[in-house]
Amino acid sequence: GSRFYFELGLPLAVDGAGEASPPPPCALAVLLVDDNAVARRVLADALQSLGWRVEVADGGEQALARVSARAAAALPAYDMVFMDWQMAGMDGWQASQRIRAMAAGQTVPIVVMVTAQGRETLSERNAGDRALINGFLVKPVTTAMLVEAVVDARAAAVAAQRGENPAAPQAPVQRKRLQGMRILVVEDNKINQMVAKGLLSQEGADVTLADDGQLGVNAVAAAQPPFDVVLMDVQMPVMDGYLATRTIRQELGLTALPIVAMTANAMASDRAACLAVGMNDHVGKPFELDGLVALLQSLVGGAGA
Repeated sequence: GSRFYFELGLPLAVDGAGEASPPPPCALAVLLVDDNAVARRVLADALQSLGWRVEVADGGEQALARVSARAAAALPAYDMVFMDWQMAGMDGWQASQRIRAMAAGQTVPIVVMVTAQGRETLSERNAGDRALINGFLVKPVTTAMLVEAVVDARAAAVAAQRGENPAAPQAPVQRKRLQGMRILVVEDNKINQMVAKGLLSQEGADVTLADDGQLGVNAVAAAQPPFDVVLMDVQMPVMDGYLATRTIRQELGLTALPIVAMTANAMASDRAACLAVGMNDHVGKPFELDGLVALLQSLVGGAGA
């Protein structure tokens, strides 16, 4: 029954003051390949929000079947393929190679690799592998990143047709502020898990997930080497974050292990409750990455060993 509102005072736009960003390409036929159901659903929703026609495949084998069926029905090839890297059975590189081979002189779709792996891993692939793809995205992916990847990949493809031989996608050097830090994320929401793991992994952290407080306690007890820090949701099934923290502190005797509440409960009383059970600090959702990184570095003393 609550109502929230705000007012913004904005200046009038000045004609010609700036150049608008180009709109996203329209009416693209897109194939999304990912063996993780949650990631597949989230990314499909983002693609469809751009007005693109999206078909999905749960792995490399199904992707090849989709491409083959489209050709058999005399339909135009997909404009874009967003391909997960690590999948059970046929991985993204193998599937991309097969899709290109199946084109046999016909229109070859633009392939963008989507992965939770760090960008530096792209440079570890040989030149032949890198030539299989037209772009590279690291999860979690936003709609703006999707549009930029499509625009850049299509421009590079046009340049290649003109014989300009653009460079293959390169992995930019990226500073890893949490390199080697071992982090346990205790969170029951799968999408929140994916976002947290994706962002923290990009910073170099080694991230382990637990679906509830009891599993979090079990993971802490079994960890060898031990975790450097625990990010603890508060409201979870089986065992909530408060009880999980007390168990870690009292039953496991780990009084020095940094535990940070990561919760949507952001009132002062919520923060006080978290500190009262032995947590070191409190971070609200959605978290701001730079602030979280700074907090983790202050608690752990930089990256893990």
